[in-house]
Amino acid sequence: MGYRSNEDMAEDNHSSAVVLISVGTLGLIADIYMLIKNPLAMPMFNKYMTTGIMGSLFVLFIVMGALAMRNYKRFNEEAVKESTLADKIHEWCVDNLTADTICNALEAEDPDDDMSGDGVIFYKRTAYMKERITSKFLNLDEDMLDRFIEKYYSEIFS
Repeated sequence: MGYRSNEDMAEDNHSSAVVLISVGTLGLIADIYMLIKNPLAMPMFNKYMTTGIMGSLFVLFIVMGALAMRNYKRFNEEAVKESTLADKIHEWCVDNLTADTICNALEAEDPDDDMSGDGVIFYKRTAYMKERITSKFLNLDEDMLDRFIEKYYSEIFS
């Protein structure tokens, strides 16, 4: 499984929270109705056993939905920070890592290398980009950086 941004995880948690809270609330209402009205004419013991177990399950759904909503808020805050950081890195790359800059730097490193093969060229360029970005921005998540570099690489070398 590849890198998942905080924005993706926030969306997943939000949808889970909405579904869990909705199902838990509707189920709890139906469970209370079953306990009070007994529309299926269940014997007393079966009615309490069934509504008790189902009620605890629906309360668990509501609790899990509340936890998912809390995680959604946390991931949403992290997504804003991540987006801001990605914007800063992109601005820096636009100013300092153009296609010509990367090609000239790699040529200056090893002028005898003919860089044959698309895979070799891609690897050397992305390694150079990663080295430059990590020297400027410290403590970046590796997976986030790899995803950013692939996106930026396709942007400048399309």
